[in-house]
Amino acid sequence: MGYPFSLTPSIDVTANHPFSTRRLLLVAAIALTLASSVVRAGILSGTWGPVRAGEPDIRVYAWSKETKHLYTVIPATAGRYALTVAPGHYWVFASLEGPGAPVLYAAYTSHARCTYASRDNAAKAPENCESHDLTEVAVGRVKVDHIDLTDWALDEAAASTINTLLGRPAIDPYDQTVRAAPKFSEYPSPPSSYEATIAREAYGYHETDKPAAQAALTDGSAYAGHWTLIDSSCGASCAGVALLNRTTGEVSYPSVLNPLPEALPCESRARLQYRRDSRLLIIKSNAGKSTPGLVALDFFTLDEASGTLRLITRQNLPDASIDSRCNVTDHATQP
Repeated sequence: MGYPFSLTPSIDVTANHPFSTRRLLLVAAIALTLASSVVRAGILSGTWGPVRAGEPDIRVYAWSKETKHLYTVIPATAGRYALTVAPGHYWVFASLEGPGAPVLYAAYTSHARCTYASRDNAAKAPENCESHDLTEVAVGRVKVDHIDLTDWALDEAAASTINTLLGRPAIDPYDQTVRAAPKFSEYPSPPSSYEATIAREAYGYHETDKPAAQAALTDGSAYAGHWTLIDSSCGASCAGVALLNRTTGEVSYPSVLNPLPEALPCESRARLQYRRDSRLLIIKSNAGKSTPGLVALDFFTLDEASGTLRLITRQNLPDASIDSRCNVTDHATQP
């Protein structure tokens, strides 16, 4: 039985038909253009840490300065993170995560950039490596790597900003500084340091330091296995410290210890802290005329191969008076 109409619709594809090949191609081209104009996401990635042994994991945040949106992720890989965000400009930071975790922040700062640049000669370090303020990161439609969250010594303004972004109450900046301070146990001396053969003669010393250098060879090590620090005179109102390698007998005069920085009002000279089982050395001094009323803590680690001291970080203990902070270093650097 026939039907007066067709059950299968058809389109007459001719030049004059509204659904002609030409017009279908035009529609397809417009659709492809619109699809390609959709904003694709970018990816922030980098390393995080070091987190002290026994402390909880971290949560990473990226704050969009354009949309005021806070992106966040708990890294699934130890020591690395990746966070998908929309293109824009961001502050990137992290906080300790977990029940009972202390309020402590790390962030991407100029200091963190310098830490990475010291490991990669191709990376350009910023002009001010001592800045611990939040550094803006531009994200496009590609992956942005090496946004490392390794600076745990944030300044008061940065910690306050993060608190505000996370909706948290203000924290004591002094407490933040103390928690972030490097610990002796994080920079252990290698076991071989304690078994080294002791040299018979010291050399390389200033003539006035000869008695102290020779005596130090037999008095025993006090720093980083087989090293000893020796008081050195550099004038009537000047104090310095020499570094003796008891294995070779060589005496050197690191520039960071000669002369020592300005002492606090409650002390006769800048105080050094060190231990025989650690390569960490701390200098506590007056932060200087540019930041009156603050205690400066400079943290160095010893490169045993070259006998040089490398700066890890500097912390200016905020608020209160110098006199009330005269004994803080003992607190801030417990193992």
